[in-house]
Amino acid sequence: MAAMLKTKLKWGKQQLELEVNPAEKGGELKQRICKLTGVPVDRQKLSCPKAWKGSLGDDIDLGSCKLKAGLTIMLIGTADVLAAQKQEVVFVEDMKEEEVAAVSLPAGLANLGNTCYMNSTLQCLRVVPELREGLRGRSFGGAGGGAGGGGG
Repeated sequence: MAAMLKTKLKWGKQQLELEVNPAEKGGELKQRICKLTGVPVDRQKLSCPKAWKGSLGDDIDLGSCKLKAGLTIMLIGTADVLAAQKQEVVFVEDMKEEEVAAVSLPAGLANLGNTCYMNSTLQCLRVVPELREGLRGRSFGGAGGGAGGGGG
């Protein structure tokens, strides 16, 4: 039996100690990494540019790789499985008027042409307390009474 090599396994921000047996195959190493991290074998991508090229295959004999003690093996993969979407997404534009009336939508402005940027800016400004206090209680006149409307 070959001597175990002490390496490091880098997975995201974590660095884990990993002993590698050069006599085993890539698939066996992945099984041990699965027990260590919880990342399923089929979702693991192992790379170590100083020891092998590309991603480590399941049938690769680790003895043929240039493994040395102290090398860092990088693991890419997530431990948790994404939950399936429970119901289909339906857009308001695709709903009938009765369905839209039954849904409570957040207050907003209707987009007319390319007004979405202006609408989003106005909605952001609306929540600034200083601006709301400054505008509260002011009266704005009709035609010709707006800002900068004075003569000369």
